Amino acid sequence: MKTKETPLVFTVDDDPEINNLLRVWLRDVECKIVNFNSAEEFLLKFRSMKPDLCIIDINIGGAGVGFKIVEAIRKVFGEKPPIIIFSGDKDSRGIAHGIDLGADDYIIKPSSKTTLVDKVESFLEINSFDDRILIKGIPESQKRIKILVDFFIDEIDEFGVKIRGNKLLSKGSSVVLDSPVLKEIYKKNDNIYGTVVSNWINTTEDSTGAFIEFSDEDKSILDEVKRWISINLTKQE
Repeated sequence: MKTKETPLVFTVDDDPEINNLLRVWLRDVECKIVNFNSAEEFLLKFRSMKPDLCIIDINIGGAGVGFKIVEAIRKVFGEKPPIIIFSGDKDSRGIAHGIDLGADDYIIKPSSKTTLVDKVESFLEINSFDDRILIKGIPESQKRIKILVDFFIDEIDEFGVKIRGNKLLSKGSSVVLDSPVLKEIYKKNDNIYGTVVSNWINTTEDSTGAFIEFSDEDKSILDEVKRWISINLTKQE
């Protein structure tokens, strides 16, 4: 458990104006700010100083270098510290890639001071609380958990469903699908399983999406979906 009283925040950006802006914006937050303008310097100090939060520019020192920093931190140090990507890159694929690599949040430049300060204070508070709690490992036989998340189905094809919501599902995640239209298609009481094969963030609509492919272990669901689509296409004609 950490004993230092003042949280340490690392920022890395090769634009001196951005580093100065972050220092000014976070002046009122109870933390110590250390700015870096190179990935090498940042990583060199990371291990010895052990920051409580990192704010990382994606294109520090070159396109996509920030992604490598995020990946390196997560591979070596695990899920801590929290990482905020602060970047001018608005590409939804880049945002999703950063989150997949282990970043906790993605803020697009230019941002407001209020947005950044609120997120920094929130992560520092959560990080501080996590350091004070007791942790007990869970036996392998008890690790499985079901998490219910609401989405909207936009499209159905013979391979899976395209969904929309406000949570980003990681690629490769296994999910159980439950909706009125799927129950209409597949009248058995069995669960319908699927795998997230792609995901995206729609910054214009402030929403997320994913394509979930039906499990091919049960061929009957695939046959029922094809039949349902064929019937409904015929009705439209």
